[in-house]
Amino acid sequence: MSYKNTPVLINPARAKKLLQQLSRTNARLVVLKTDNILFVSTENSIIPLLRLTELFPAGLNGATIVDMIVGGCAATIFSHLKVKEVITRIISADGATRLHQAQIPFYYENLVPEIRNRTDTGICPFEQLARKYSDPTELIVRIREQIKTGGHPPSR
Repeated sequence: MSYKNTPVLINPARAKKLLQQLSRTNARLVVLKTDNILFVSTENSIIPLLRLTELFPAGLNGATIVDMIVGGCAATIFSHLKVKEVITRIISADGATRLHQAQIPFYYENLVPEIRNRTDTGICPFEQLARKYSDPTELIVRIREQIKTGGHPPSR
């Protein structure tokens, strides 16, 4: 299934420019609202997404997310935060489906079947959680529990 035709198209030139800026700054995640930077993270994994839920409990209405990798877990959190659009280098099929269902426009460079774990021996543990818990609030609770029990140590 192709997701290039999302509900509202994202300007590809703008999306490519934002992804280039992401690469130049070594950032992994940037949140913009009317071209103002609200949040930047150079961290890998799920930790920056959890920070977004803490820093912006009322959501990120009207914000643009520029992220290196978006899977089902990230897409669920972005939907929960009510973002305007998502721009990413890599998106999983599940992430694309979730954004599409939430009617969040998105741009991606590469569509992959799934987000893999760090050792490439299976699916990312947070993607597994997203498949089990579709409710964003419950998913966020379960992510925090998994991190506390050492299920996926954060790395930078």
